[in-house]
Amino acid sequence: MLLEFEQLDAHGPADEPLDGGGSMAQRDLEDARQRREYDKEYTKALIGEAGSAGAAGEIERAKALLDSGAINQAEFDTLKAKALS
Repeated sequence: MLLEFEQLDAHGPADEPLDGGGSMAQRDLEDARQRREYDKEYTKALIGEAGSAGAAGEIERAKALLDSGAINQAEFDTLKAKALS
């Protein structure tokens, strides 16, 4: 759908009204671009949260700490229980 907006923008002079009533089409085009950019950023944020703050990620980091000796088994179990709650 974005391709259609870009074609509309590319095939008409910017100063010529596309809808016969001013710059409504231009505003709609800009609104669509802003919504798409917001959606992209929102999706990236969700993916980042799922990958880094999800239970599996927290447990994986706790396991790495356990394996390195930075925490003991009891601390790992506590972190694991917290991640799963």
